[in-house]
Amino acid sequence: IFFRTLPFLLRACSVMGCIAIKGRRVHEYIEQDTSMRTIVYISCAETGFFKDQYSIDALVRFANANNTELGVSGYLLVAMPFFLQRLEGPQPILSRLAEGIKGDRRHKDFIIVEDKPISSPVYGN
Repeated sequence: IFFRTLPFLLRACSVMGCIAIKGRRVHEYIEQDTSMRTIVYISCAETGFFKDQYSIDALVRFANANNTELGVSGYLLVAMPFFLQRLEGPQPILSRLAEGIKGDRRHKDFIIVEDKPISSPVYGN
């Protein structure tokens, strides 16, 4: 079912924003490697989370503020219960964000479908 929904996700309306790890500060992400990367992941929301559009909108507002501070951009497509997200930014930051999302109890079946270097971000926040 999940992969049959992927084409729909790719055609769905995009909601600008990215998910960020709560409680982290910019200085925790600064490392030597500043090469730019993009990752695309798909995941499924756990039952009971993101019950309505308001909770998704709140998540996007929170993430936009954090990701702007971190220098991360991208987009988020939502077709409940599925998420498809592209994140762009410095490699160390994206690695930590991906680990945080993978460990987030609101998501399951987290799969990175693309991970590659980029010369500059394509999407704004």
